[in-house]
Amino acid sequence: SADRDASGNPLATAVCSSCPANQYPSADLSTCIPCPAPQMLANYSGGEYSCNCRAADGFDVTP
Repeated sequence: SADRDASGNPLATAVCSSCPANQYPSADLSTCIPCPAPQMLANYSGGEYSCNCRAADGFDVTP
């Protein structure tokens, strides 16, 4: 992990960065979790994340 040294100990300082559009942060904010499909975008609403199809690009939830 980028916030740990070679022994697994936390680094003295950490750097926060945004997750890519098709990923969302884990509950402890230590990693980004990918959506199940690359055509999905992570959306934050009502205090939680969900992955949704990119309808603007022609993707839909139904086949």
